[in-house]
Amino acid sequence: MIKNNAKHLNGTVDMAFMSHVRRNVAFQKSQHPKLTMREQTSHQFSVMEYSNNLLNHLIRLDENNKGSLFKPSLSSFGSQPQINQKMRSLIFDFLMCCHTRLGLSTSTLFLCFNILDRYTSKYIVKSSDYQLLALTALWISSKYWDSKNRVASLPVLQNLCCKQYSVIQFKEMEMHLLKALNWSLSQIATPDSFIDILLFLKDNK
Repeated sequence: MIKNNAKHLNGTVDMAFMSHVRRNVAFQKSQHPKLTMREQTSHQFSVMEYSNNLLNHLIRLDENNKGSLFKPSLSSFGSQPQINQKMRSLIFDFLMCCHTRLGLSTSTLFLCFNILDRYTSKYIVKSSDYQLLALTALWISSKYWDSKNRVASLPVLQNLCCKQYSVIQFKEMEMHLLKALNWSLSQIATPDSFIDILLFLKDNK
């Protein structure tokens, strides 16, 4: 019934209707805490069954990426002519503020840091472009981890940087950043991945 209602006569999907359905489902779940708890319990049992395999996979992923494009290098970052460690700390603080303001997931922030460090380990960055690069990394990470309704729009990104950069600049930086990383976002093991699985193993013996 939903599928039929979600299509126009010409066969295209009515995205507005589908968005309404998703919001309605989320609302219904929020009204039934026991359903949410059952879903969480089911997820925990699934993770428990494969927890050792998941941990071993993360370890292999981390080992395989040493010295590759997927692994950031702070020593390489030290050779940047226009940005330094102090600026890196400031931009990370800025990203954490933006992350909190937008209500994004923890995984989004860690992936954003990783993308930013991976890029600055390989390519020269102008100080005037550092904030644009950082916000674009957060934007890409949010698209990867967060639900669609939480992903920042371009006007919101512009407001976060006091409109220093145009919409076109954000789009161009997104394409450039993805190409520079060979379109690879998931071939890495971020610190939060290890923390989550190790805490889960500890709690579940």
